[in-house]
Amino acid sequence: MCYDSGEDFAHDVLNSASGDYLAEFLRQVRCSLPATRTHRILLERCMKYVEEPLLTRDYVLRNKKDLGDIYKRKHGKQATGSWGVKKLIEKITEDVDEEALEDVSFEQDVMNTIVAQMCLPHLSDAAKEACEKGHEMEPVYSKHLMKLSKEKRIPLVIEDISSVGIVEKSGESQTKASVDRILGISEDGDSKLCLCEFKARVKQLQAQKEQDRIHLLRGNDLMGEDDIFVEMNADDPLSYLGIAKPDECLQVLHHAYTYSMSECLHAVGDTRELMSVCKMTFSQELLESYGRVLVLLYNAGLNIFYRDAADDDIDADDTEMKRIEKAVEKQKATFQEGMTRFEFNYRLVRKLLRPANLPLPPCSQILPFALGSWNIMKPSGDMITQMIWSANYHPPINNAQTALVKKLRIRFQCTRSIDCAKCCQDQDHSMISARSSPTVITCERIYRSGSL
Repeated sequence: MCYDSGEDFAHDVLNSASGDYLAEFLRQVRCSLPATRTHRILLERCMKYVEEPLLTRDYVLRNKKDLGDIYKRKHGKQATGSWGVKKLIEKITEDVDEEALEDVSFEQDVMNTIVAQMCLPHLSDAAKEACEKGHEMEPVYSKHLMKLSKEKRIPLVIEDISSVGIVEKSGESQTKASVDRILGISEDGDSKLCLCEFKARVKQLQAQKEQDRIHLLRGNDLMGEDDIFVEMNADDPLSYLGIAKPDECLQVLHHAYTYSMSECLHAVGDTRELMSVCKMTFSQELLESYGRVLVLLYNAGLNIFYRDAADDDIDADDTEMKRIEKAVEKQKATFQEGMTRFEFNYRLVRKLLRPANLPLPPCSQILPFALGSWNIMKPSGDMITQMIWSANYHPPINNAQTALVKKLRIRFQCTRSIDCAKCCQDQDHSMISARSSPTVITCERIYRSGSL
């Protein structure tokens, strides 16, 4: 079916959607849900959002309290109590350039997202600890999954559990995935592979939310009282009970599409063992639709960063370069000196790697060079210090004091190396300004000395 506009397409999708899908749509666009959630009321709110102009779309379905908070964050003062919802929206959007807002293209939005994701956000100590704990639990979950299979508590005969790295979809170099485990299972006398993604809920509140989700599964007769396994189809209106978080559901869909499979396991556990295992099945129509979305994103901006084996360099025309510059400028607080620094590091890395015919590193490894000195002085969780931390140096006694000495010694060595690189800068490095990253200078010296 052909549509004259995206709004017509949205109308058709919403009119055919169930109440659960409409409620999920409102949650995804961060709109407050009505107290009475009948299908008619949910559909009216979704339609109101779609038909609203882009300038006010994010505010039209918010309540007065939320709008008051937005106004306070924007203007630094409380809103007048007599203002209604309509007046608050006018005050929030009165200084927004509507023409400039409408001129932002989809391709520019894609480029903004690409550039924004090139530098990983700084994680708090608690978040790092949670990530590490999640990785530590994967072998525990694998053993528990094998145990459940042997005890016949799940309808899977697991013969082997293996871990793999990044896998590229055949014929689509831009589509890659890294699944936690691949299971070798026996089904009707034949052996087949099954994908598995583990998720750890290491905090008590997270584990409690999973218990609530499992309770809802049992309340809807989707899972037995003593069961841990549930099999669902992604097209089922209640599929959100199988995988509650949209980003995790999308991740599982991406795994299935990359491996050209129609199903994937999503196993959730706490700090001890697995709590539930969901086998999510995806229809061929959904997989094909997801593939078209990836192609759309690839053609809208990702294609600039891919090249064929015969190409010497990435080819970007003036329009595409302007999109990159605008996106980098938008992230100047993160990238510091913006496009100038990015271009400098890009050209320097090319000069270092071209004689040895080595491939360019990912952009995420080029951009942080400008932050080299800052990264060195940060704790061991950071990029450069983390690389040095893996060096084969261990104190004879492992306790808190020797761990501190180890960290201080590594920091001292890093700092002294940078100071030496600064002092030894000579005419061979005249292309590097005084403000260049010491990390880049050190890399070039190591390369020229033939140590690589």
